[in-house]
Amino acid sequence: MSANKLDKWIHGIQILASSSTTGSSIKEQTQIPEEQIRVTTVKDKPQIVEPALWSHTSSNTEPPSSFALYRGTESGSYILEIHCQGDGAFTYRNNEILVYWEPGGTGPDHYLHSFGLAFWLEQQNIPCLHANSLIVNSHGIGLMARSQVGKSTLTAALLQHGHTLLADDMLPLRNSNGQWSIFPGPAFIRLWPDSGKQFIAAQAMEKLPRVHKHFEKRILNLDTESSKKRIPWKGKPLSVIYMLDRITENNRGTAQIHTLAPAEAMLALLENSLIGGAPRAMGVEAQRLKQLAKLPAQVPVKRLRYPSGFQQLDEVCELLKKDIAQLQ
Repeated sequence: MSANKLDKWIHGIQILASSSTTGSSIKEQTQIPEEQIRVTTVKDKPQIVEPALWSHTSSNTEPPSSFALYRGTESGSYILEIHCQGDGAFTYRNNEILVYWEPGGTGPDHYLHSFGLAFWLEQQNIPCLHANSLIVNSHGIGLMARSQVGKSTLTAALLQHGHTLLADDMLPLRNSNGQWSIFPGPAFIRLWPDSGKQFIAAQAMEKLPRVHKHFEKRILNLDTESSKKRIPWKGKPLSVIYMLDRITENNRGTAQIHTLAPAEAMLALLENSLIGGAPRAMGVEAQRLKQLAKLPAQVPVKRLRYPSGFQQLDEVCELLKKDIAQLQ
């Protein structure tokens, strides 16, 4: 890829892609605007300075996935080392990310366009939630939850009702003078087969690419003519965030929505950080808390409690639409 070639816009950030033979040969780049970031592919593995500032290991995968953050050799730089279905490292320095990646396995884009980019955004005072974002009846909304609660399944159901996906799995929160905005991410959603088969034919589902080589989860491309008309650098006001609370015990009860008190809302936002406790390791936790503390007074954070089961999804979608219709 040629230097400075425009690659794409993701979450309101213009990514400029370039390549270099070695990481050590990269010269200091000219200053680029805050809304741009240069992503440079390098062949040399970065020098890791022990100990790790922050680490996380997940045993939900085989082999287990691990992420570790280290201080870089340059002042103010960090290195995120990843051992997952793909192996490599991202080095963060100012408005540039250096990408070193081992051959084989899942490629770096999978990690960069969500988890990897979130580390850079958090350094720019843009908190990132583990959430999907959509446009429902002209309102920008977030669906926030930990993994395997059902964000993508409910998102797919809302898409079936004619609403529009903004981004899957990551919701950066931008605040400008009390106006919170969200931006389009990659135009796809990731679904497990049992969920995907509720929305598309089983045969078509089997043909979709896998998220990882050894995973059954598939990638459903939503890059339609309609989505291509979206202006990727234009934000949408964030109207509401829903914290999903799916009831799995005996599928009891009906779907309900209630607004969280500020303290409850703040706790929910903190619990659904995409990168966990890493902001503390990077020294940005104080500014992150200050940002998030403003949100509940300006954007309602609500709990959506609903029974498990695909047959319940239409009811949940209708309840959401009625609640959103009451927003100012």
